[in-house]
Amino acid sequence: DITGLLRSESQQLAGHSWIDPEVAELELLASDARSRAYHGFVRIETTNADDDVISIRLRGHSADALGLELLSSHDIAPWDVRWESGPVDAASADGPLSLSDDLPFRPFELTIGLPSAWSVELHREAVTTILKNFIQRYRGFHAYAQHL
Repeated sequence: DITGLLRSESQQLAGHSWIDPEVAELELLASDARSRAYHGFVRIETTNADDDVISIRLRGHSADALGLELLSSHDIAPWDVRWESGPVDAASADGPLSLSDDLPFRPFELTIGLPSAWSVELHREAVTTILKNFIQRYRGFHAYAQHL
């Protein structure tokens, strides 16, 4: 949600269903996700929290059911993190996970919430670090998942 970083109003697209989207941007993304069989979706948001804490939410991936960590506090260091969770097997009717039935496997949705008071440089550093560590673990999970 780059609009938060620019101190503008967000369109709040995260809550919209992607199955039959009313917003043109989501229609394009949904079409691309179906044709390319996305593994997952990453959303970076800005938060208005007064503290310097990064919020992380990962939902929809089968690694949750296996009890595997695709992201840990060590991957977020040196920043403080607030973990958000929801039901592991809940079917999602909102956001990109509403496309789960149209994809060959169950995708994940990773949401990273960064304080809007942070500088662009700090946002860039945090996002780069978190995504690099997440992708390494995710690729490792897929490389060795047959042994679980």
